[in-house]
Amino acid sequence: MLFVGAAFFMLGVLVFMVVIFSSGGVAKSQQFRVLGEVSRGQHGAGKRLGLGIAVLLIVVGACGAFAGTAQKDAARRTACDAKCKTDGFEQGKLGPSTERHPQQPNKHRFVACICSGGKDTVEFDSGLLNP
Repeated sequence: MLFVGAAFFMLGVLVFMVVIFSSGGVAKSQQFRVLGEVSRGQHGAGKRLGLGIAVLLIVVGACGAFAGTAQKDAARRTACDAKCKTDGFEQGKLGPSTERHPQQPNKHRFVACICSGGKDTVEFDSGLLNP
């Protein structure tokens, strides 16, 4: 779903750029004027329809990409909890690692799967999970 959404988004941006640039909006100072003209239909019904389709593709693509990301995160969270329970812990959750990034000390090194309950708390890189 993530890749389909990203593809729709990129296709929408491409159609949007083609419509604007083919209507005289190559110069940055003219793009908003051309956008207004195209949306009012001054460059023809086909370009106005293309602009509408482009905006629709961008919106649908962005929603699809966000939904795909949420789906992937939920699968990773479920895999983390399952791994922790099979290793004898009560629960597993995703969170920031206790290690700091070597070049950026204000950031955490990775997103961790944190296993807690029943034993000492253990964490490992959640990127190693295969949801």
